[in-house]
Amino acid sequence: TLVPLDNSRDTTEYRIPVVVAIPGSRVVLVLAENRLAAHGDSGRHALALSRSVDDGASFGPAKNILRDPNGTVDGLNLGAAIWDGKQKRLSVLFNECFHLNAVGKGCGASGQLLQIDTDDFGTTWGAVTNHTESLLTQGYKQLNPGPGTGVQLQFQTDKSKNGRLLMPAWGSKIA
Repeated sequence: TLVPLDNSRDTTEYRIPVVVAIPGSRVVLVLAENRLAAHGDSGRHALALSRSVDDGASFGPAKNILRDPNGTVDGLNLGAAIWDGKQKRLSVLFNECFHLNAVGKGCGASGQLLQIDTDDFGTTWGAVTNHTESLLTQGYKQLNPGPGTGVQLQFQTDKSKNGRLLMPAWGSKIA
């Protein structure tokens, strides 16, 4: 379980930025990995956020909104974010224990595909949703969302496809 961070002590270096300008507002959100213990892809990380409410002219301080539990072998890796204009919600997808050298070493049998959402432009965040079981039943060993941002379909000939969220991802199938 990911836990809130102590912003006064947990800072190292920020990597893998994702920038989202919220349509119809003046809010711009910058998310990044805060690599707490080491500079590499593996290790303890936090999910950091900085907000602008003036179209990106200025930003508030970076705040860590989630961190890996103590003892995590291979921490979270930021993947991608997507704005759902119908639901008025920003979803951020990320991994935990994605690197194969960590799987089976305190990380379980596969990497974890996780999601966290905000309905108020990054002021507060909901609980983490784990999509790993769905991933495994579809034949994937692991899936890494990203890089960057996704899109929402709006102008499809087949109107039933409008509103679908599409996000880049890469991963590996179960052999």
